[in-house]
Amino acid sequence: MSSSAPSLLAVVNSFPAPSETFILRKLRGLAEVGVDVQVAAATFTADAPETGLGLVPLVPWRDPRASIRSLTTSRGRDLVRDELRALTSFEAPAPPARRRILLAPLVAARADIVHFEFSGIAVGFLDELDRLRPAKLAVSCRGAAEQIVPLRDPARGPALRRVFDTVDLIHCVSDDIRRTVEDLGAPPEKILVNRPAVPVADFAGIAARREAHDGPLRVLSIGRLHWKKGFDDALRAMARLRSGGVDVDYRIAGEGTEREKLSFLCDQLDLTDHVTLLGRQSQAEVKEQLAWADALLLPSLSEGISNAVLEGMASGLPVVSTDCGGMAEVITSGQDGFLVPVGDIEAMTFHLGDLARDPDLRNRLGAAAAERAKDEFDLSRQIRVFVDAYDRLLHP
Repeated sequence: MSSSAPSLLAVVNSFPAPSETFILRKLRGLAEVGVDVQVAAATFTADAPETGLGLVPLVPWRDPRASIRSLTTSRGRDLVRDELRALTSFEAPAPPARRRILLAPLVAARADIVHFEFSGIAVGFLDELDRLRPAKLAVSCRGAAEQIVPLRDPARGPALRRVFDTVDLIHCVSDDIRRTVEDLGAPPEKILVNRPAVPVADFAGIAARREAHDGPLRVLSIGRLHWKKGFDDALRAMARLRSGGVDVDYRIAGEGTEREKLSFLCDQLDLTDHVTLLGRQSQAEVKEQLAWADALLLPSLSEGISNAVLEGMASGLPVVSTDCGGMAEVITSGQDGFLVPVGDIEAMTFHLGDLARDPDLRNRLGAAAAERAKDEFDLSRQIRVFVDAYDRLLHP
């Protein structure tokens, strides 16, 4: 970056959120090339000071250190949650007084660019966005907020259209999301498609650690235990594999509201000894699971583009993924993985069975996946695209 590098204020809910490593990677990558990065959040987790980024409390009387201390106790977490519920309403436009309270720290940061990392947060500031001028405004569209929320909330679509009319840049994580936001009224000339990315070098050595074995097929999934991740379909596929004589060891890394349902399904499908719900995993623990696995399974009903899949590909794993969201922009079925229709348990079972029976197929697809991740989904590419886009905003 030149000496005229912009200042960027990224607005998120919580930072750094364990399930949003892609946000932290992006912001650190921008800082490394000279962008002056600050992060505005309602709450900061314990790792926030170690990120080396500027921290701007979205709730002005709550400094990051107090937020961190309060999150170390159950009572503190409850107080923060209740406080934020009283102040923020990112599912619908917040009352004017609340919006102005929350907007004040963003205005005071005096950034060149204010980037709302999720469109729902921008909706929460509706009618106040222009108060951030002369800063340029950007919003990211990542999937659920644009494809799922408008189905349950009729007011969300018109609110998003107003956001799109107001901001200067609309970042979409895939061409599939681009089509979605255009249908919602986003001006095409404002849209930037910049797909997710991972630091490929951090994962490239994992394939070399993977050992051949004669045991069951080791299948890994990574994601929140949420209905949109489709893990119940994955469990039914595992049950079919076993009934077809294919031994399998399936692990799911992640935590969420569906744990009880998935535990019940494991019991009902006689999978208790073959499925492990690992719970929330650190990045280091995720890498250990990627080294353990023979294949990565993404059974999702909805995605923008899965960062977990990109990490699996960079680690040299063959991926079986549903053809949801932008996943067809990542995987070429039969070349570097397999795509199956959403909810098609039979197709999942078929391709996982092929991978179980054919180690050479696993190796060939995994090597091709690693090569594609290196060529198309490395973090350096994503950062370069963002820097160019920000530069065009400030110097049209």
